[in-house]
Formats: sequence, structure tokens, C-alpha cells
Amino acid sequence: MSRVLISASGFIHPDWDENYYPSDIPAEWKLAYYANDFTAVVLPEAIWRNTNPELLEEWLEDIDDAFRVYLRITTHMPDQDSVDFVISLFERHFAGFFVDDSLEVNQDQLLAGVDWLVAGHLALDSVGSWGRLDEIEFKTNAVVIDKYKDKRELKQAFEGIAPFLDAESDVLVLYDVAAPVAQDLKDLRILLELMGIA
Repeated sequence: MSRVLISASGFIHPDWDENYYPSDIPAEWKLAYYANDFTAVVLPEAIWRNTNPELLEEWLEDIDDAFRVYLRITTHMPDQDSVDFVISLFERHFAGFFVDDSLEVNQDQLLAGVDWLVAGHLALDSVGSWGRLDEIEFKTNAVVIDKYKDKRELKQAFEGIAPFLDAESDVLVLYDVAAPVAQDLKDLRILLELMGIA
């Protein structure tokens, strides 16, 4: 069954230590705490490429099987060995790669057996489309909210794009604003639940 997955870009933000996470929470428990409120996370490339694999595994230890991790790509496409490694590392939580629109992508770079979210449409079964909230006019597998909107604006925008959300696969809703506020992300989740979207 397909789901709408609510996510931030990363789960470590300067404000969140004071306004979201309990003051005494160990660093390796933060992802598990975040996963109690949200259904997915998009890990920035600098984190998934540069963090010690043992630490990444520790982050995922106590997380529900239904939680999904997307790996963001901003600099260069991964090779087959990198793809195989991250799939084995993230196992049941791995949802696929989220490719920024700043990267030129050709179909040869999209390795088989992996789900890809790429801006715009590429005619491949394993490739999903993503678009910015205000620009979606086609079937999409991911919605990016990249600027702050109040609840009324969000409701109106989602009413307009609801027919374009892919009903046959999971749809990622990525809250990707600068300096995200955890409460705004919670409010987004509640709004989409009330609308019957999430």
C-alpha cells in the first residue's frame, strides 16, 4: 500500500537541540526520536557519504521497519559499489536516492534495482519524479516544499496537487526550507493527515 512520507532534509539542525530534542538525549538516539514523529528522512550527501558506517547502523538500530531513508545526491552520482554498499547498510529502511535538480542526469547513470527520484520525467520504471510544491502539474512521487508557507497556503497548494500524487507508490513530502522548524514539520504532518493525504 502506498503512503505519503513526511520528511525533513536531515534530522540534525541547530535549533532542534533547544526546541525539539530533549536536552539529555544522546546524539545516537536523535534519529530514533525523529522517527517517532515522522515517516522518512532525506539524508544529505555529506552525511551518508562521510559518516562512519557503524554510526549510521547505530542510528537505525531502534527504528520501526516502516521508517524510510532517502539519500540525497548533490555532487555526483554513485557507482554500483557505492549503491550496493548503502543498500546493504540501510537495508529495510532504504527508500532510494533523491537527486537534486542541480545535477545533469542521463539514464545510463540510473542503476537498475534502485529507486530514483529525479526532477522532471524520465521514462524509466525505476525513476520517480519530484517537483516543487508550486510547480507540480504532472504525476509525481515527491513534493518539495522549499519555502515557508503558512497552514492555509499549504492546504490550498495540496488541494491543487492532490490529483497529481502517485497513488501506486510511496510519495515523499520533503520539507526543505532553510533553518527548518520541527514544529512546522509536525504541523505539516497533521495538516496532511486531516486532509486525508497522509
